[in-house]
Amino acid sequence: YGQQFVAYAKSAQGSDLWYKIHLPCGNGRACAGWVAGAYQGVAYSVEEPTATQVEVTGSGALGLNIRSSPGGSVLYATTGGGSSSIHTIDPATGAVLTTVGHPFGALNGLEFTAAGQLMGAYIPSPGSPSQLVIVDPTTGALTTIGQISSENVGGLAYPFGFGRLFGITSSGSAVPPVLLDVNPVTGLGTP
Repeated sequence: YGQQFVAYAKSAQGSDLWYKIHLPCGNGRACAGWVAGAYQGVAYSVEEPTATQVEVTGSGALGLNIRSSPGGSVLYATTGGGSSSIHTIDPATGAVLTTVGHPFGALNGLEFTAAGQLMGAYIPSPGSPSQLVIVDPTTGALTTIGQISSENVGGLAYPFGFGRLFGITSSGSAVPPVLLDVNPVTGLGTP
């Protein structure tokens, strides 16, 4: 339904096609999973025909949560987990250009706002509430805006057609996950 994702692995098994993607865990560890491209003759995901495909190298074995900068000149990625790093990636070559650490905690979701700010969903320690932060990819500094939710928030989205920031819970008592409308000024997420 128009959802885009960045796969970091692709597997063809006969006529079936699978993509491995980063998933928001919310438990302080990196997670990944496979989504179907085509399964038993039915297409579930398609590759964007005009998109450039590039293999990201030098990022280790972890799946990356990747967002393109406005204009697409640089990719920004985080590995998630308690000791995650922020990477800048050359979209033409897939080479990791820079890697910086950030304060201990899980930086799960990355998203650019219409104003060009890189924001993230940050969990400072296991069991602590998710915080909306502004991410400085050059230094790794995180500027806290405010608490999003008492639940772990594993991903953010700023669909430009909506002009609003959304978050999705990824663990805790909110099962199934809950879609949140996140206030970018206060950080508060409301169902």
